[in-house]
Amino acid sequence: MANRREIRGRRGFVLLLFAMSSVSILGIVGLTIDLTMLYLIKAKLSSAVDAGALAGARSLARGVSLSAQAASASATSKAYFRANFPSGYLLTSSSPDPSVAVEEFVAQRYRTVTLTAQADAPTFFMRIVGPTYATVRAMGRAARRDTNVILVMDRTGSLGSACGQLRAAANSFVDKFAQGSDKVGLVTYARASSIDYPMTDTFLTGSPNIKTIISSIQCEGWTGAAQGISLGYQDLQRINEEGALNVILFFTDGIPNTLHANWPIRNSSTCEKKGQTVPGVMAEDRRGLFTPDAIPYPDYPRDPSNSTGGDVQCSGTRCYLTPAYDSGGEPLALGCRFRTVNSPNWSDHVQYDVQGVPLTDVYGNSTRGWRSMPSLFNCDNGQQCMSVTTTSVRNGGANALLSAGDRIRSDTYLDPTIFAIGLGTPASYSHELLRRVANDPLAATYASNSASGQAAGLYVFAPTGADLAAAFARVASEVLRLAL
Repeated sequence: MANRREIRGRRGFVLLLFAMSSVSILGIVGLTIDLTMLYLIKAKLSSAVDAGALAGARSLARGVSLSAQAASASATSKAYFRANFPSGYLLTSSSPDPSVAVEEFVAQRYRTVTLTAQADAPTFFMRIVGPTYATVRAMGRAARRDTNVILVMDRTGSLGSACGQLRAAANSFVDKFAQGSDKVGLVTYARASSIDYPMTDTFLTGSPNIKTIISSIQCEGWTGAAQGISLGYQDLQRINEEGALNVILFFTDGIPNTLHANWPIRNSSTCEKKGQTVPGVMAEDRRGLFTPDAIPYPDYPRDPSNSTGGDVQCSGTRCYLTPAYDSGGEPLALGCRFRTVNSPNWSDHVQYDVQGVPLTDVYGNSTRGWRSMPSLFNCDNGQQCMSVTTTSVRNGGANALLSAGDRIRSDTYLDPTIFAIGLGTPASYSHELLRRVANDPLAATYASNSASGQAAGLYVFAPTGADLAAAFARVASEVLRLAL
C-alpha cells in the first residue's frame, strides 16, 4: 500500500500535468474563438460583396454611355456593400473602400461587375503569440448578358383612353435597359403592322429615339396579332445575336381578329387575279383585302371627309384602305367586287371574290389548331382552304398567333423568350391564349413545350389601364433577372 509521501507525489504530478494541459486547452479554445470570429466576418464580407456585385450588374442600365453605366455600377455596388457590411461589424476596424471593376466582353455579349473588399478583424487570443489583427478578403462577381428586346404593341381602337397609359408604361419600360449594350425596338399592329423602330443600341439617343416613336402612337383599328409578333421575330433575326438574351414583349387588349395571308380568288370573280392568290390583310369585318403596312393611316379615319390620298381613299362619306399592291405598284385587287362596290355590306361582296381562308398566313403560321375552324375543301386554284366567315377569320388569327409563338420559341439558335401582357376584360379564352403564347408555367401546353426545350415566359394581366405601369415594370424586372 502506497505511503503518504508517494500519494502526495502523485498528486503533485497530476497538478503539474493539469497546469501544463490547461495552457494547451486555453490556447485551443482561444484559437477556436478567434477562428469562429474570422469565419463569421468572412461570411458576412462574402455576402456583402456578392450583394454589391449583383446590384451593380443590375444598375448597368443607368446612363446613356458605357462610362456612365460603369460609374453607376461602381457607386451602386459600394452602396450595397456598405449596407450589408456596416462599419465596425464584429469589432472590425475601418477598411478601404471596396474596389469595383466593370469589364465588357463584346464577343460573348455580356459585362461583368467584380467587387473586391477587405476588413481587419481583431484577434483576442492569438495576439498573445501573434498578430493583433487578421485581414479578411472577399471577392464577388456578377455577369449581365446583353439583352435584345422587341416590343410588339397592340394599337387598336379598343384601347380607348388606355392608349395614353400604354404609351407612358412602355416609355418607362425602355428606360430599364442599357443604352450602348442592350438593343430595344418597337413593332405596332392593328389591321396593319409595321416595324416602327428597328432594334438598336442607341434607342435612347438616336434621332428619333424610341420614346419619341412610342409617344406618337395613335390607337385605332383591328387586331393583327400574328402579323405583329412575326414582324418582331423578324427583327430579332435581323440582329441575329446568339448568346444574348432575346426577348419579345407582346401586348394586347383583345383577341386576334385579322389575318395577313395569300388569299385564293374564285375563278368566277371579276378580279383580274381570278383563279390566283392575292396577298393582303382581312379583318373579321371581311371588307376586303388591304395593305399589310398601310402607314400612317392604318385604319379608317375618324373624319370621312379627310381625303389624304396614298393609303387612304375616300368616296362620298366612306373612307377605306386601298387594296394590296404588287412590287410594281399596281393594285392586286383590280376589278374585285369588294373594291369597286361602295356599299355598307362589303362582307357580302368579298365572298364573290375571296373563296376561302388559307391553311397558313404569309409567315407560315398555321390557321388551324386550338380554335375550331370550318372543314377543308379545295379552292379553284387547287389549294385547300376553309370558308370565309367572321368566326373563321377570328379563330384563324388566334391559331396563327399561337403557331407563331411556337415557331419563335423553337428557334434553338436565338432561344427567344416571350412575355405577354393582356389588358382589360378578356374573352373567355384570352388568358389561356396569352399564357400559351408566352409559354407561361400555368399554360396547359407548358409541360410539352418545356420538354422540347422552349424557354418559359410570363403572362401578366392588367385589369385596367392604371395597372399597365405595374405590368410593364414586372416584365422588366423579370427580363433583367434572366439577364443576370
